[in-house]
Amino acid sequence: NYDVKYYRLELEVDPSVRAIGGSVTSYFIVSGGDMTSMAFDLNHNGMIVDSVYYDESKITNYLLEDYELTINFSNPLPDESLDSITIFYHGIPEENGFGSFMQSTHNGSPIIWTLSEPYGARDWWPCKQSLNDKTDSVDIFITHPSGYKAASNGLLISETGLGGNIVTYWKHKHPITVYLIAFAVTNYEAYSD
Repeated sequence: NYDVKYYRLELEVDPSVRAIGGSVTSYFIVSGGDMTSMAFDLNHNGMIVDSVYYDESKITNYLLEDYELTINFSNPLPDESLDSITIFYHGIPEENGFGSFMQSTHNGSPIIWTLSEPYGARDWWPCKQSLNDKTDSVDIFITHPSGYKAASNGLLISETGLGGNIVTYWKHKHPITVYLIAFAVTNYEAYSD
């Protein structure tokens, strides 16, 4: 009952720890009539929803069960309206598909990476996991310890110091399905050409 237009992922990870936290903001257009509730795919095994915000107000009427986060609105959202919602969450994702969310080492250095094909995106972030509804664009902000680099979809926009961490910002401006959204953090070398 909605068409996803944009995702903003603000993730916090440490390659030496198998866990993730952060928030996902989804912009969407209501379709098929006024909307009283909406659902996101999210694995209820290991993932915890901390809070949900709509229109700058906290929503308490939501349920994470059977791989689905259902959010109920106190007032229906009008058909064909553009709106947004933010979900704060954290947890230890399950390993499904080709790995979904993995933490390991390579040459003695920690690495954390995702590979969500075919249906593993829901294991590590709340999303609409549908091949029929590609998002138009996505911004991915990854907060990680300094000394590591983060790779993701699109173009690298910035790497900003924040205490002992770095916030790496990637921007993808083309239609993409959620299983292709990915990141990896480790002690990468950077080369410019």
